[in-house]
Amino acid sequence: MALFPSKEWAEELYNRVNADEEYGRAASDWEGTFTLLVKEEEDKLEKPFILWLDPWHGKVRGFEILKDIDEKKSDFILEGDYSVWKGVLQGKKDATKQMMAGKLKLKGSMTYILKRAKASNALTKILTKIPTEFIDETD
Repeated sequence: MALFPSKEWAEELYNRVNADEEYGRAASDWEGTFTLLVKEEEDKLEKPFILWLDPWHGKVRGFEILKDIDEKKSDFILEGDYSVWKGVLQGKKDATKQMMAGKLKLKGSMTYILKRAKASNALTKILTKIPTEFIDETD
């Protein structure tokens, strides 16, 4: 079980995305880097978790844990509070609905994302299948 957020969790995401055939097909025309920003929340997460990903034509070429959002340029940034991300990872909150409600904020071309909704849905499905332990539930 991987602790969220952590490098081990990011590695598990990387491995699962690259092994997932559904994602590979759905994201076969994807080009553009992506950053997931998990914002800190009192009593839950002390500092932001910033995961930079390099998805390219159905695979992720690499990832990095950043200390600052400006450390690496990204074509897309999806940011939200820790509790929102936790709900998405647990399958309790729908990522698209969270974006529509303004709880997850996208920086980058919404048109590009919407045209590749199958890729986004496949990625969300992968996120919910990672066996995850959450940092605010550990001793």
